[in-house]
Amino acid sequence: MRFKIITNIFIGGTIGALPILAGFVSRGFAAPASFLLDTPESRLTISGSVNGAPLQQQGPGSLSTTYSGNFLIDLSPKTVQFIAGGVADANTSGSWDPLPNATAGTSPADYGAQANFGILGTARFAVRNLIADGFSDSIPLSSGLTFDASLATVSLVNGEVAYRSILASGTSTLIGTGSGVASGNLGTLTIARSVPAATATATIQIPIAATVIDDIDPIGTATINFVGSFRGTVTSIVGDTNFDKSVNLDDFTALASSFGNDGSWLAGDFTGDGTVNLDDFTGLAANFGQTAPAERSSVPEPAAAAIILALAGLQHRRPRKGAPVG
Repeated sequence: MRFKIITNIFIGGTIGALPILAGFVSRGFAAPASFLLDTPESRLTISGSVNGAPLQQQGPGSLSTTYSGNFLIDLSPKTVQFIAGGVADANTSGSWDPLPNATAGTSPADYGAQANFGILGTARFAVRNLIADGFSDSIPLSSGLTFDASLATVSLVNGEVAYRSILASGTSTLIGTGSGVASGNLGTLTIARSVPAATATATIQIPIAATVIDDIDPIGTATINFVGSFRGTVTSIVGDTNFDKSVNLDDFTALASSFGNDGSWLAGDFTGDGTVNLDDFTGLAANFGQTAPAERSSVPEPAAAAIILALAGLQHRRPRKGAPVG
């Protein structure tokens, strides 16, 4: 049986069976959305101190750099949750002292800093191979698609610091966690529909203000503050409420739970008219079992059988005309 038949059955039906099916279907297909970082708009600047001496730049721009990679985020109509496993990779900001083996000289590094210790001279630090990630419990998402970013945790999962001074030279790892931002600083999620492509792009803006403490023996304790923001995007097709690139039972459950109510794309409002209705379900049904950006297949995933059974007895109803598609 081709999935197109499912679409035709639904167009002719009422929605009375949806609450029943929503309770019948269990979640479990969803993967987190992978937000690709917009590199020019994803930048963190460092400040702080080493053994009480303020960090200073080695040269213009040495304390700031952009990041590439991704963050993994589980989206639902009312929550966001950062999932560990993303890779936000710091880009090199220039060539800084010391070399990776802590000897004198410059080579590409993510950050370059120095600290003046008076009569003990100036110590220089070069940070390389820095990778950040984020994780959290479920964070409430407002109707305006904002969330409290302070409830997420920033994690440095990899980083190497080469340091050189008259006291000592060597290397140290830079790994640790820090809270996101001060309470009340909001992250934002925006969703833009593309009518011609029948897709939508979700953009997340995450303010960052994290502090990591690292012991650099024998120089002292380094307190490093990271301040800035990450911006990431993900694009998917009509029917994919959570932007995991797959239209499946999780998306059907989200739509069924919100049917007849106001809601965003995350709740199943794919047409953008502000309400989750029959037009939205028709769009989901047309793409059920599909993935983005793969070619559309006519064969539904096995779980489509449950939808066929739920919709087979529904009464005839013509869909509303004239609604926007994306």
